[in-house]
Amino acid sequence: GWNFDNIIELNPAKTTWKIKVEIIRLWRLYSSAGNIESIEMVLVDSNGYTIHATVNEDVVPIFESFLEEGDSKIFINFKPDE
Repeated sequence: GWNFDNIIELNPAKTTWKIKVEIIRLWRLYSSAGNIESIEMVLVDSNGYTIHATVNEDVVPIFESFLEEGDSKIFINFKPDE
């Protein structure tokens, strides 16, 4: 079985996190040219803790097609901001 970290435990000192979350809010920020600058999300874990997450412009094309509000996702090996 997989052991998941809780959102409350996240810190930038480690990059090998594994969280299981639901995307409870998702929106896109656009540049003046109409391009997606970022995808912004609010995530919640099974304990009810929430966190804001950003998909930066350079990787939007990779992730955009499978991130939707209401989806449950597992995020692995990422670095939280300070």
